[in-house]
Amino acid sequence: MAKIIRVILYLILFQLSFDFSGSVSFGGELIFKRFQPTMIEVKVDENLHWDYDNKIARQKAETIYNYIHQKHNAEKSYAAIYSCPGRADLFVTVSALINTQENYGKRFFLIEEGEQGFSLLSKTHGMMDSYILRPTFFTANNRTIILGDTGAEYSWGVVAFEIVNDKLKDLGTINVAKPTEEDTVNPIPDAQLKLSSGKLIVEFHTDLVFDPGGYNDRLAKRVNNQPINFEYDGKKFLLIK
Repeated sequence: MAKIIRVILYLILFQLSFDFSGSVSFGGELIFKRFQPTMIEVKVDENLHWDYDNKIARQKAETIYNYIHQKHNAEKSYAAIYSCPGRADLFVTVSALINTQENYGKRFFLIEEGEQGFSLLSKTHGMMDSYILRPTFFTANNRTIILGDTGAEYSWGVVAFEIVNDKLKDLGTINVAKPTEEDTVNPIPDAQLKLSSGKLIVEFHTDLVFDPGGYNDRLAKRVNNQPINFEYDGKKFLLIK
């Protein structure tokens, strides 16, 4: 009996291992580690406030904040400064650009800190009429992927970007949200990223509303509590049926 237990434990340890990024490998699948920043609000007055990641020193956060709105025409209010997991010299900020017409709204900025100060490496397209852009970071095998919740009074869906060669690569959108009794909310807390046979998979461990707020919105329930999965095909995320 003791020998059988030892064999079982050995098999478990053989399948379950951790890489240096903190991600988990199980049965040939690599699960990304989640980083959900804790934000600190800076309230300047009744109309002006912004947030920064509590992993960033206040003075550095203010320097990045001033750099973005002074050098790159970003709005002062509703900005947010995030540290990039695994990179002490890299920061992701969220802000809207001023006086834009076609490509407007909140967006991600990728900021690098160097010997000469801060520099803008990349920025994404605007989220247009979305009031919010809330990122969650996922890392594994030196890859960093950002899932961002968008919306206004309710969640509109998820945008995905990957930091590749110090640039923000647009992976596309996953047009889903989590249902509640009243509205749809951010589905990312119920999401898990993994690599399976080299394919990037986003699993949602919750029921979902497809096309939330749209003309074709529809509820999709999980079957036997199994996740609803999307696979990235190199251009966009596709529902795995």
